[in-house]
Amino acid sequence: MKHVGVNVAADPLMTLAYIGVKGGLVLISADDPQCHTSQTEQDNRYYSFLAKIPMLEPATPQEAKDMTKTAYSISEKFEIPVILRSTPRLSHTYGEVELGEIVRLNRKSYFPRDPDRWVCVGPLALRRHKILEEKWIKIKEFYEELEFNKLISSEKSKAGIITVGVAFNYVMYALDKLKLSGKVDILKLCSSNPIPEKTVLSFLKMNDKVLIVEELDPIVEKLVLVLARKFNLQTKVYGKLDKLLPLVGELTPDIVVRAVAKFMNIKYEEPEIKKPKAEVPLRLFSFCAGCPHRATYYSLKRVLKEIGKSYIVSGDIGCYTIGKFSPFNILDTCICMGAGIG
Repeated sequence: MKHVGVNVAADPLMTLAYIGVKGGLVLISADDPQCHTSQTEQDNRYYSFLAKIPMLEPATPQEAKDMTKTAYSISEKFEIPVILRSTPRLSHTYGEVELGEIVRLNRKSYFPRDPDRWVCVGPLALRRHKILEEKWIKIKEFYEELEFNKLISSEKSKAGIITVGVAFNYVMYALDKLKLSGKVDILKLCSSNPIPEKTVLSFLKMNDKVLIVEELDPIVEKLVLVLARKFNLQTKVYGKLDKLLPLVGELTPDIVVRAVAKFMNIKYEEPEIKKPKAEVPLRLFSFCAGCPHRATYYSLKRVLKEIGKSYIVSGDIGCYTIGKFSPFNILDTCICMGAGIG
């Protein structure tokens, strides 16, 4: 679901972490750094920490498929929901994907009556919380061995980059662009929660300085800083907190190239962007041809004009938010789904 949709699902999600699941349950959170079609950039990795449920973050279409399969396996193994997080450049991409073996299970749905488990309240909820904490210890151990965590070692480098999700692609592009391929250690993580602490700790000990590249908030960066402080490591950690990378907006290859160049103390001259020979006409926000929202706003403006009194038009998030722009210029607020009548 869309990242803000998880806000609506948050209430049952928190309880599901306690009571667990009997079949596989994977929640795909399509986050939206840059607010391409959303009212916020919220980073839904925080839900993984809040609910204490594991997550996976693919970098490619192939990983999206493979990690979905793994997410279901984790969910069934530990009887817990799993979040699969995507961001725009993965959500809107496509590529060849090898399906592999398709396993067909002959299962019958049934409800195992167990009120002590499914009725989550009071002392029963406390008992389930304890079970969740014990389960989480095993999950963290399991994540240490996941095949999606990859270490790409260089020969003599004392500089490393830790990355997660689609940002891995930008890192590899940047290293190629700056002719640093094979000269920097790379640790590609498959998850921000849990992170493979033993693997990360070993990586920190290998390097004098480490750059964290992730989208959107500095979540992994903070976890790495805590690990470094906990074990009294002198490794310097760079990323968003020291403004080497931006805190706002999605990452792009160019942004990461600039950050890696600064991190490695390399002089980098950005390529000149040639201006188009012809002026490109400005494209305004507009409804699709035949969209009924056009008629709605047209009718609303006519009615309000006839009434002749002051008014406030409150909207919801969606295509009708375009009513804020010309030629309608009528929408006063847009907060979230349902806010139009709130």
